[in-house]
Amino acid sequence: MKSLLKKPTNIWSRAGLLFVLALATVAILFFHVATQSVDNKRNADSIYKLSQQRSIVNHIYVLARYFHKSPEASKEQGTPSLDTFSSPHTFDHSTARNELRDLIRQLEYLDSRFNNERDVLPPSIIQVYFKDGTGTSYLLKDYIANANKLAQVSRDQKKIANSLLEELAIKRPLISKSITAATSLYYQHLVQTIEKQSQNYWWLVFAVFFGFSIAVFLFLLKPLEQHIAQSKSDAELANKIKNEFLTSVSHEIRTPMHGIISAGENLESTSLDVKQADYVHTILSSADSLLDVINDILGYSALESGDTEAEIIRFNLYDNAQDLVQIMEERAQVKNLDL
Repeated sequence: MKSLLKKPTNIWSRAGLLFVLALATVAILFFHVATQSVDNKRNADSIYKLSQQRSIVNHIYVLARYFHKSPEASKEQGTPSLDTFSSPHTFDHSTARNELRDLIRQLEYLDSRFNNERDVLPPSIIQVYFKDGTGTSYLLKDYIANANKLAQVSRDQKKIANSLLEELAIKRPLISKSITAATSLYYQHLVQTIEKQSQNYWWLVFAVFFGFSIAVFLFLLKPLEQHIAQSKSDAELANKIKNEFLTSVSHEIRTPMHGIISAGENLESTSLDVKQADYVHTILSSADSLLDVINDILGYSALESGDTEAEIIRFNLYDNAQDLVQIMEERAQVKNLDL
């Protein structure tokens, strides 16, 4: 019995453990998705920083031409003009120098960000951005060094300024080309990463669902099935023991009852007065009724086992009622009752 009482508790503990595992799995999935979202956001941010670098490189070149060239020179065909960029104030020599230095610092900051994130960048981007001699980072450092020198040159040193400006003009298209190539590779990497994440997501959902189904079967359904089978076996054993007990008791009672009936029948065959004969008839009727009860107990056991067949027989209602009255008449007289 103790094992039967412990089984449901054990099943509920398994269900609780399974619930905890399900919560842990969901938490891991959310953490995995959040990590992927962070990676995708970092990749998108890197693409934005590359576009910023390209814009700043062009802006530095335009500002350098304004700073060291006359306004007429900036109107040449194919040369960017400062008019392309709106400004809230009128530029002078000092303002242009400060703007140039600010742009250089922004470009240095963006390049340093890429250097700090080098370990998490895709290999294709690392190869393009940090390649010795022709990489974007190498060209940017050279471009920044020339721009810094240009910001320190006075307006009277036109020869040095023109030489530095020519260096910027040579480096600018190379940097733009390199940044464009890196941006294109980054876009491809981001698209491939998202597609791969989408495919892995459905496989992961399928794996989680399959694993959860297996866990439900092993942790709940299988033990529950075993518990039901054990309960059925115990119930059948208990029913068998009960039937055996009823059969044994019935046989034990039937043996002395046959002795009483035999003695009553023998007594009935002797010479008796009317009252004595009535008493003997009552004894025999009660014994027969008790024997019927014993047979009914055995019939109940047979009914549970499915071996009972119903019969339709005739009976005398008057005789059954008269026998019942004879059985109860003696007790009714003792209690001064009319029956």
